[in-house]
Amino acid sequence: MKNLRKMVMLILTLAMLTTGVQVSVLADQTTDLQSMKVYAVNAAGKKTKAELNFSSTTYTYDITVMSDTESIEIVASPATSGSTWAIEKDGINTKMDFGKNYTAVVVTSSTGAKNKYEINTTKLTEAEQATYKAGSSTDETTAKDSSSTSSKKSKKASKSDITVGKGEYKIVEDFKDDLIPEGFSRTKAEYDGKQYEAIKGDKKDITAFYLKKGSTKGFYIYDYETKKFSSLRNIKIASRMYTVVNPTEKASCLKKYTKKQITVIDQEVNAWVLNEEEGLYLLYAMNWNGDTNLYCYDDNEKCFQRYIAEDDVNTQIEAANKAYNNVKNKYNTLASKYNMLLKIACGLVIVIIILIFVIINIKLNRKEKRLAKQKKYDDKNNGNGKDKKDAEDSTESNDVEESDEIEPMEEQVKEIEEPEDVSIPETVEEPEVLDEVVEDFPEADDVEIPQVEEATDLNQDVVLDLDDIEDAAETTEDEIEKESEKAQLEAEEDMKETLKDMLPDDDEDDEDFEFIDLD
Repeated sequence: MKNLRKMVMLILTLAMLTTGVQVSVLADQTTDLQSMKVYAVNAAGKKTKAELNFSSTTYTYDITVMSDTESIEIVASPATSGSTWAIEKDGINTKMDFGKNYTAVVVTSSTGAKNKYEINTTKLTEAEQATYKAGSSTDETTAKDSSSTSSKKSKKASKSDITVGKGEYKIVEDFKDDLIPEGFSRTKAEYDGKQYEAIKGDKKDITAFYLKKGSTKGFYIYDYETKKFSSLRNIKIASRMYTVVNPTEKASCLKKYTKKQITVIDQEVNAWVLNEEEGLYLLYAMNWNGDTNLYCYDDNEKCFQRYIAEDDVNTQIEAANKAYNNVKNKYNTLASKYNMLLKIACGLVIVIIILIFVIINIKLNRKEKRLAKQKKYDDKNNGNGKDKKDAEDSTESNDVEESDEIEPMEEQVKEIEEPEDVSIPETVEEPEVLDEVVEDFPEADDVEIPQVEEATDLNQDVVLDLDDIEDAAETTEDEIEKESEKAQLEAEEDMKETLKDMLPDDDEDDEDFEFIDLD
């Protein structure tokens, strides 16, 4: 039983929490207003309540205010305490200009959900106000009856289906005069071969028809060339107050423009001439929010437009010139470096060419010297070669003859030195035997051989002088030694010449060269 009670209590508690959460969520998501009032405020601060017929589920309203209205004031309260409301662009959208004005009230719940109430306010001109007062009633019932009557008339007057975009519209001729925008007048215009009520610009070459499609209605411009309709949307810039100032820092582009004193509306100010023919001037001013900017004032249309100095032609030209100068400087630097490298390269090429010619000249000079020495050496060899060869042959023959001559002389000396073997014949042999002995001796031009005197008497003994024979032998040996030394010296000279030809022709190297004595 206790468990059952606990379970029931738990279920009830959960149900209450769920209901509370659902209620709180629903309350947090509520973005409606409980009430909203609109007041027209004139220049003196007097407030006049505008007819609104507010409903929390109606989100678009159309109201009309008089020509002396400067702004509207909105007082509202949200449906729940957790929601808040605010006027979109308060101070701008609440300021009233002649014609159509748009104001929006945004309601935000605690969860962040948003809803918007739109108010379309028409400010009448003095002429429209006179007509409005004379032909309009402030009584809401009368307005509804008038609207109902005009709706019936419009249904009767609706003619011809017109396609605009994807919708089908009809021309309505009995539109009210207060719907005619400023600068337009009622007129008759032709469409599809028929005449209809329309409006035409007083100065603008525009013709517009009033079209309706369900709840959508308004004026549409008709283009006779393309045979097409387009929505007429008039935009009126709200008048604002600007205060001309003189800032310490000014845009650099102003240096290119002429400073001049001009009249703006009814004030004499200093400005810079942007285009005097078109009536365009530049000046610094502070707007209604306290922001200081450079503005372009159009003296023809009497309006201000913020001017972006960075987009100015002179600024762009200055930036382009600066960029061009930077590129030019970089190019000149690179060109200077390139020219320097080119000059260095040309100088190196010239030096290399000169070195090549010098080396070739040195080679040719060395070759000429070598050829000259070779020729000198060849001439020397050709001139003395034969004599040298003859001398060598003569030396060889002399050596042979001397050796042949020395041998029998040595034998004779030996025979003379041995007296026991020498026998003196009693009788002298015949001369022919002596002749044979003489013929056995070799002929030598340089050797003096003692002559044996002819015996006058056959009985006379032949006597040989031993000292003469020894002197002749010694003389022959000295001459042979001298000839050998001479031949050795000539061989050394030839070797020196050969080594000189093999070595370079530099004189310094020749002076440092030393020959080694082979002995």
